[in-house]
Amino acid sequence: MLKYPLHFVDVETTSLDPKLGEIIAIAIISESEAGERSSWYTLIKPERLVTADYTSLKIAGYTVEGWQGAPKWDQVAGLVSEFLKDGTIIAHNAAFDVKFIQAGLNRATLAQAPITRRVVCTRQLMIEHSPTASSSLAAARTLFGLGHLEAHNALDDAKACQVVFHRLWRCGPLRRAWLKFVHKVQEKEKANLKRG
Repeated sequence: MLKYPLHFVDVETTSLDPKLGEIIAIAIISESEAGERSSWYTLIKPERLVTADYTSLKIAGYTVEGWQGAPKWDQVAGLVSEFLKDGTIIAHNAAFDVKFIQAGLNRATLAQAPITRRVVCTRQLMIEHSPTASSSLAAARTLFGLGHLEAHNALDDAKACQVVFHRLWRCGPLRRAWLKFVHKVQEKEKANLKRG
């Protein structure tokens, strides 16, 4: 059973390895049981670029100028811990986001205040309920007509995750049949575009 508040979370990082990388952008959209929503987003200035990998930085859109006025992780870690101490974290490939957040809190000596252990992965929901071959957030964006202009922007990805969750959580046979139909239409349109 879900525990409120629901926290739709996305992070952008400097590496795929939480031992080497660090969070350089984080978004948390919280939803109460009554349906009230709040969102928080910030860029975070990296402090260990020497261990970053170029591909991760490129995907996140990192530039020195763009991150110039951003706070350091230590300045926001307490707030992240406070936001996520209770409720349910919902993220796409949730294990990735949770590992990075926990590693960041450990480095900020906030390991004594762990984040909630209640986690839902929308990638897993895509695997279980979606007719698409891919379980990526990009595939989810296409299936649900969310567009790709702001992909790999933490706030926009958290919003996309929120849509995926609400469309697929406890997805029944009628919804799955509808998604299958939508996917077939999208595939047919793609094939027509390639031909024409």
